[in-house]
Amino acid sequence: MVINLKKIKLYGPVTEESGVIIVFTKIHEQLGFKKLVPYSSRGFDIDKIDYKGESVTVEFEYFSSNFIHHGHPQKMTDGNKYVVICWTDDCDLKEKIRKDYNKELEEVICLEKYVEIVSETESKKSNTDIKYMILSYNPYNADNRSFYEWTNSNLYRFKARFKGGIPSGSKVLIKQGDYIVGGFDVVRYVYIDNLSNEQLELYKTLTDYPITLFDDDIEYLKKNFTKGHIFYDNFFLIDKVKIKFSEIFPEKKMHLDGRLYITKEEYERIIK
Repeated sequence: MVINLKKIKLYGPVTEESGVIIVFTKIHEQLGFKKLVPYSSRGFDIDKIDYKGESVTVEFEYFSSNFIHHGHPQKMTDGNKYVVICWTDDCDLKEKIRKDYNKELEEVICLEKYVEIVSETESKKSNTDIKYMILSYNPYNADNRSFYEWTNSNLYRFKARFKGGIPSGSKVLIKQGDYIVGGFDVVRYVYIDNLSNEQLELYKTLTDYPITLFDDDIEYLKKNFTKGHIFYDNFFLIDKVKIKFSEIFPEKKMHLDGRLYITKEEYERIIK
């Protein structure tokens, strides 16, 4: 069910359950929850809350499938009404609960429908931490693929851990060999340290080919998990003019982590 209400603006993506709760507190009345009540200390997140005149039990999740992964269907009792509030319904949860557990959910509410993530341009205007940099690209660490092959992707995985991260909106140029071959704008940098087997399977589903151009099986990922991730957009190639790094920056060298900060003026001079 989608309610016709004005979307709220968020200056950054929702990536976990805490973000779902933040959004809920902003629009709970429009959704049909007239009064907020405190979290439960155990069991479901909210034991009892009024939802459109009915007393319901609420569970917050980022993915609706987490309701199953966390063992909540087994805790559902006859006579109670349950509402799952999530960011996205990734498994048709209501039907799955009915089919696999012979139980009924009152409602599954997906909050992504009521949120507007602030546009990149608008976000950058308020971001004073934008960085300009050059990153080294080694095909050996990218499944022996040339940088050119990533044109239609939006996520690149790599081994290095960048201290301090890479701020969203940063402008990146890519150096392959001695040439600047293209670049992109950073949407988000994420370093994922450890994943359980269950989380790894979900990770594979979300980041599999063609999103990353990788198609590794679970056993390979367990042994060779690549922890650094850059989500990007505005990908571009520099393929008509050969731009040599050594000629533009004869006195500069890339850092050991494969990164070199440059100024905004230097960046703009290269792309022009």
